[in-house]
Amino acid sequence: MTMRKWLLIGIVLLFAGGAGFFIVLRHVSRTVPTFARKVGMPLPVKAAEANRIEMGKIYGTSAVIQPIRVLTITNKIKGDETAAVVEVYADIGDNVLVNQVLVQFDKEFLQSVYDAVRSVRDNSAEDLKYSEENLRRVRTSDFPQAREDTARSEIVYAEKEWERAKLNVRRIKTICDKRLLPEADLEKAQSEAEAARVRYLSAKEKSVLIRKETKDELDNAVTRVSQAKIRYQEAEEKFLTARKNLYDVTLLSPVSGIVTERHINPGESPGPNQILFVIAQTDPVLAEAAIPEEHSREICMQMEAEIVFAAFPDETFKGEIVRISPVTDPKNRSFFVYVRLSNPDFRLKPGQTGFVRIQKEKRSALAIPSIALINPADILIEDNAVFVIGPGNIAGLRKIKVGISAEGMTEIREGLSPGDKVVTVGQFYLKEGDKVRIGNEFN
Repeated sequence: MTMRKWLLIGIVLLFAGGAGFFIVLRHVSRTVPTFARKVGMPLPVKAAEANRIEMGKIYGTSAVIQPIRVLTITNKIKGDETAAVVEVYADIGDNVLVNQVLVQFDKEFLQSVYDAVRSVRDNSAEDLKYSEENLRRVRTSDFPQAREDTARSEIVYAEKEWERAKLNVRRIKTICDKRLLPEADLEKAQSEAEAARVRYLSAKEKSVLIRKETKDELDNAVTRVSQAKIRYQEAEEKFLTARKNLYDVTLLSPVSGIVTERHINPGESPGPNQILFVIAQTDPVLAEAAIPEEHSREICMQMEAEIVFAAFPDETFKGEIVRISPVTDPKNRSFFVYVRLSNPDFRLKPGQTGFVRIQKEKRSALAIPSIALINPADILIEDNAVFVIGPGNIAGLRKIKVGISAEGMTEIREGLSPGDKVVTVGQFYLKEGDKVRIGNEFN
């Protein structure tokens, strides 16, 4: 190979090495802030604009699933006769749906009881009807009044006879005093007067007796109606109870949930109100979360919440706050909130734990990415600072006041305006007045 060729190869290698060195130098100056500062080039940074967005504060804490309520299912069959259980369709640990059959009672027995008490009720109704008709007859009958009128007439007639007899005695006595008539005539007149008095008193007693008989007949009719009403009411109550028992021959679950206790078996005859099952309602469920007491004024009913569970890592369950504990636990200085979650497929079990995020109502706010914030030791917690890129790509440190933070964004209350560019990556290498270059390359 000639000297000329070697010289040509050397020149090519020299140019290639120089180009490679220049490329490496350019890349390092664009990606390494410390090197860029040494060589006097603009420092590489990433930036974002301050913009108004919808945001709300989010509280995050652990949560435990609880049933929304625990129901005690009792025997609804009432009355003196208890029905036997034919079949039990649920056991401890079973998931049951609302209106699902739990227990089947002896329908034939309850039907026979119903037929018997219905017959008694119908007979009582007929007896009451007859008693009421008899009372109306007694009250509207003319016969008692006619008897009383006759008795009064007899009293008047007897009283007049007695008065005439007394006048006759006085007249004869006057004559006898003059010795114009014998004493025997006076004695006869006195005897007739006494007989008239007896007839008068007898007529009065008869009238009193008639009135008493009339009153007794009315009282007896009223009493029979009252007794018939009592018998009918008792029969009606038993009839209604028997009819309801026949309706409750099949015991249904009032809620969707899980059976935690069972106290009945086929062949048993439970008494009225005896506990048969205990069911924890798990559709919906409640997620219990402890919130620090300093946030008590910020948490309110119907706030939206999201919960994630380790068992379902790719799914987020949404709900709302339906209950807030009125007391604070003095040990951990927190209070409980309860988020209601729909659980139609019973995937969420009581005792299961997850992480809940409670979001305050969203509002429009000026915000920047949270990674842009700088928190020097001499600035208060609610205060902060960012590097703002001004004209000529000159970076300047600016103090700001921040608000809520959510989903990687922080609210800016003071210090920035919409459209201001803040440094999000590389700010910790900057000094006041540094010139920067905005790009995507950064090490």
